[in-house]
Amino acid sequence: MRGQFHLNRNNSPPMRTNPLTFILAALITLACSLNLEAETTGPAVPSAGPPKPKLIVYFDSYTPDMSWVQGIQKVIQAKFPEPEYDVRREHLNTKFYSAPAYLKSVKDILVARYRRPDLNDPLKPDILLASDDWAVSFLLSYRDEIFANQPPVVFCGVNDHPISFTDPSDSSKSIAATPELLRSRRFTGFYENPGVKKTLELIQNVHSNVQTVYVVTDSLEKTGLAWAKHVEAEKLKVEPLTCLIDTQHAPKATLAQIETRINQMTPESDVILLGAYFSDPLRTVESYEKTTAWICEVARKRRIAVYGMLAFHRDNGAWGGFELSGEGEAREMVSRAANILQAGTVDWSTPSDLIKVVDRAGAPIPMFNYKNFKDYPAHYPATIYATLQKMGYTNTMVKLGLKAPFSERAVEFLAKTAG
Repeated sequence: MRGQFHLNRNNSPPMRTNPLTFILAALITLACSLNLEAETTGPAVPSAGPPKPKLIVYFDSYTPDMSWVQGIQKVIQAKFPEPEYDVRREHLNTKFYSAPAYLKSVKDILVARYRRPDLNDPLKPDILLASDDWAVSFLLSYRDEIFANQPPVVFCGVNDHPISFTDPSDSSKSIAATPELLRSRRFTGFYENPGVKKTLELIQNVHSNVQTVYVVTDSLEKTGLAWAKHVEAEKLKVEPLTCLIDTQHAPKATLAQIETRINQMTPESDVILLGAYFSDPLRTVESYEKTTAWICEVARKRRIAVYGMLAFHRDNGAWGGFELSGEGEAREMVSRAANILQAGTVDWSTPSDLIKVVDRAGAPIPMFNYKNFKDYPAHYPATIYATLQKMGYTNTMVKLGLKAPFSERAVEFLAKTAG
């Protein structure tokens, strides 16, 4: 019963026990147990924690606001996500500054950032990525000064073939990077393959009376000059070439002079083909996207067809063409980089599929934007579709190429009218 005691053997009431006594005894027992376990197993080993991410540094020739660059960065981020990878970005901004003194100053900043002489603790990337000519040339000149471990480089989007770079000991001296030199420096990647020949063939077949194809490229730096060279070389492969390919006017002309030239064109005999045009010699506008949109608007008012060979052409008013995109270029680059990282040790002394430089990789595909045919004769989309079929592009391939920019309804319309 509550409040009563049970008797012990001596028929005497039990002594009341203080609860603290039980607590103290339990603590002493626990402490002894822990001490015994420590003596048995030795000192605790600290946790290793998560694995250290692989460090990748991406060198871009331009600025992060350019749609071409954004496409490349999107692919890099998808292929090398956190926390397995630590991807850092360096934008060289060479569309605005590319003088040797400027590039040397950038190099000095990067030496401080990655060599970290004040900390005596250099950052050692596992691999470098580089897009477009300036970034690759820059790394050929200065990688070994910037990075203590001379990491391998995988590149894409290079127009100038072979890529050349400035001798770091003599800025007046240019060195051509042969395949052997690239391999000896642990550089590998992909030269660009603009769809010049196929786009010219398409133009001649769609516009049977064309007399002049006006090619719009600039002459500010490497990219525009390289594209003009591509066009001059590829036009010789078009058989038969029945029209004049004018690559001479636009690079030297201001935007006002280009407008005057377009206003003198006629829809029956003239076509515009866009290359790499960032700005005119007066720096009137400094943007691939803005100059493309402006030229396409001037041409639209005259009903002059505008073809392009880069994704941002189609996104800013051009009909389309056999085009390249930043995403397409980057996919080849990141795949090669991932394979090199996975391989671990790579023998760069012997040519192999893993490290060979690919000449003119990434075949362009036909891409068109249906909405950009507005205000033009209605037959052009179907004529282009039928022409692509004659050029060997089956329905499946054409639909694959046109699926993103065309609506499904437009693809059905093209298939019916082309058949």
